[in-house]
Amino acid sequence: MIFKEIKDLNHLSSRLGIDRNILNNLLKQKYREKLYDVYNIPKKDGSDRQICAPKEPLKSVQKKIAELLWQEQLWINHEKEEKYIKDKKMLREENFRTQTFSEAIEDMNSGYKLTLETKKYYRFQNDIIQAFEKGKSILTNAQVHRNKKYIVSIDLKDFFDSFTFYRVKEYFEKNRDFQLSKEIAMTLANLVCYKSKLPQGAPSSPILTNMIGRILDSRILKICKKYRLKYTRYADDMTFSTNDDVIIKKLDDFLSDLNSIIDNASFKINEKKTRVSYWNSRQLVTGLVVNKRVNTPREYYKATNWTFCIH
Repeated sequence: MIFKEIKDLNHLSSRLGIDRNILNNLLKQKYREKLYDVYNIPKKDGSDRQICAPKEPLKSVQKKIAELLWQEQLWINHEKEEKYIKDKKMLREENFRTQTFSEAIEDMNSGYKLTLETKKYYRFQNDIIQAFEKGKSILTNAQVHRNKKYIVSIDLKDFFDSFTFYRVKEYFEKNRDFQLSKEIAMTLANLVCYKSKLPQGAPSSPILTNMIGRILDSRILKICKKYRLKYTRYADDMTFSTNDDVIIKKLDDFLSDLNSIIDNASFKINEKKTRVSYWNSRQLVTGLVVNKRVNTPREYYKATNWTFCIH
């Protein structure tokens, strides 16, 4: 485990590949405003999105933190796979003692499937998050929900603002995959946060939103099984789909359960963007049409052609 091995600030600065004096300067409050370029870009709804882009050397430090978090995540997933396989094998050995000969043979023959099933299980878990992951995109997100009768789209309000300094610090300090000392947790949170939250534009923000957001995803996954739904999340865009008519009969119950989970996790639903789309109308997932096969909407091509004409 990469981060659990870090015991003090000297060790942390070594891991980040910077001098301890540079680390100290980055943590000084009076320099914080000078460490970022802040500007706005327009959103689809006409409002502005604030981008806070870190300057050097903070940018390189955040990139290194992101790199270490990627490695940590791979290690965590590997350990969980190994534990899952070990637990399953132990359970099978216990069952073996009470099985008949034919049952034992059948169980042994199916044993080789265990690793494949495990990898499939974790691949399914990893397929929930479709943004800021290698090999994932709006296309892979849309493909999960292709050719479904019903699609429910949910948007999380002020997504990045929900990842406060305190939340990031608590994750590093209390999450069982990290359990860092308070000093190290606070230092990391200070390095990745700006004005007490994760900034859009920082290279360390995407993976942190994914890692912390997995806690929410795991809770949502439980009600998805109850309502027989497929679920993906592309940053703040949540998509649920199914061919089962049960979702229409119990839509209010599902939305109530979902809102409760999201609210308890200190997120908020943007009610204005909640929508249900049906198989007999155009269904959009992260901007792509998914009714039969994944297509780009005509409006995109028109806008693109118009842009080319202008330039």
